[in-house]
Order: sequence, then structure tokens, then C-alpha cells
Amino acid sequence: MDILEYNEEQTFTVINDDGEEMTCTVLVTFESEDTEKYYIVYTDNTVDDEGNLQVYASVCDPAADEPTLLPLETDEEWELVEAALDDFFDKDEE
Repeated sequence: MDILEYNEEQTFTVINDDGEEMTCTVLVTFESEDTEKYYIVYTDNTVDDEGNLQVYASVCDPAADEPTLLPLETDEEWELVEAALDDFFDKDEE
């Protein structure tokens, strides 16, 4: 997925696999020293059948001329994202 637009309100617009524009809200971004990759965790503000907010994670190069969201490739990357989300939600509760 290519990021079409990113703004200071921490939202960006993408075209999904069905060709539809989606506005997504950034929850957390971070760079890992271990993987030397930049991660973005975001939501399209929809909920699943159980009422849970849909949350996605991708690898992204923010310095690229045309940033692209790439899938996480390893269990280690998923663990990094889970830890970042735990930190995010812990700080949100304070």
C-alpha cells in the first residue's frame, strides 16, 4: 500500500487493495536499533465483529519520496510492535 498523504494531525491516506481511499490514524511510530527499520502502527478507525478497534502494523521508510507500507516479516518484528503498543496503552492510561 502506498501512502498518498500524511499530515501533522497524525493521519494519512492510503489506497487499499480494493482501490478505495482510507484515512488512517497513527497510533505509534518507532525505529528499532535491532532491525534498523522504522515501524508504524495505525488504525482505520473501524471495529471488528467483537467491537475491537482494528489495528495494523507496517514497516515504512518515512524518508522515501513515495512512502510505502510493507508487511512485518518476522516474529521478532511482531514482538517489537506488541511491546510498543503495550507502552502506548500504558502511557494512555496514566
